[in-house]
Amino acid sequence: HATWLATPGKGESFKRATKQGLQVIDIDFDQPWSLSLIKRLRALQDELKIDVADTHVTRDAKALMACLDKLAVVRSRHITQRLKPGLLRGLQWRYGADQVIAVADCIKQALVSDGLADPWRTHVVGEWADDSFFQPTQETIRDRIRKEWGCTGDETVIVTVSMLRPDKGLEFALQALPHLRAEGIEARLVIIGG
Repeated sequence: HATWLATPGKGESFKRATKQGLQVIDIDFDQPWSLSLIKRLRALQDELKIDVADTHVTRDAKALMACLDKLAVVRSRHITQRLKPGLLRGLQWRYGADQVIAVADCIKQALVSDGLADPWRTHVVGEWADDSFFQPTQETIRDRIRKEWGCTGDETVIVTVSMLRPDKGLEFALQALPHLRAEGIEARLVIIGG
């Protein structure tokens, strides 16, 4: 399949994707139910023959509800914070997408138990890393990275890679460090994200 990223031209995603040579379409979803945006999305489907749209935020999901007759819409949920109930939100989640993707089983269970998604059309894509993922195949890679970060050989290194925002709970990782050290565990926390 050919793929496109639809995102506002003024945003960081647009800049980075363009720099990497990806196919990017400048679309601002700030007014998701505006007639001009809906017309543009429907015209893009006709022009590009789009089969599937994967939505990541509420605004693009709302806008693509108007295209359900032309393409399959997949709605994604990436955070564990529960959604507030409401009639409009319930209608958007239950009828505004063909399929729902949750990145963790707890997110799927919350969406289903809160009546926002049906279990048979809600899928978990995530929770894929088993223990072997964290064991580099070449010891030299691990050693090189630890050296670059200034870690000693016996130091426990905890790494988080995520968007830096309050709902990630990074303050709990920071608060845990003194407790680990009090238990005699030398630990270093590496936070990677933007």
